[in-house]
Amino acid sequence: MIGCVKSNVLDRFTLARLRRTCGCLTGCLLAGLLLVGVAFFINAMGLRLAGGLEEWAQWIKRYAWAFLLWRLFLYAILVLGWWWIRVRCLLRDPTPAARRALRRTGFAAVLALILLEISLLRSGA
Repeated sequence: MIGCVKSNVLDRFTLARLRRTCGCLTGCLLAGLLLVGVAFFINAMGLRLAGGLEEWAQWIKRYAWAFLLWRLFLYAILVLGWWWIRVRCLLRDPTPAARRALRRTGFAAVLALILLEISLLRSGA
């Protein structure tokens, strides 16, 4: 009888956690779709205002420095957010394994951003 109660509590806990995870994933998916929609709208309006694809491409190349500044601003916000998350994670779990995991995650994120910027430089954007 006791085993059933524990199993029932575990099942309720697992279901609650699953609901939270699904809610978070749904929110992230909706935010991603909204971001793609906004980017599509901005590109469509840029094409219309610039007069065509060639003019839009020239405008983007002319103002590439502004896009670089925007990305640097976003990277600065990401660094602040990473630092905040890192501190909270280390307060919760100060073990060396957690430190190594955070370090590996940070290196992977920085490497991904460097590769993104290199690909943007190579494409001429």
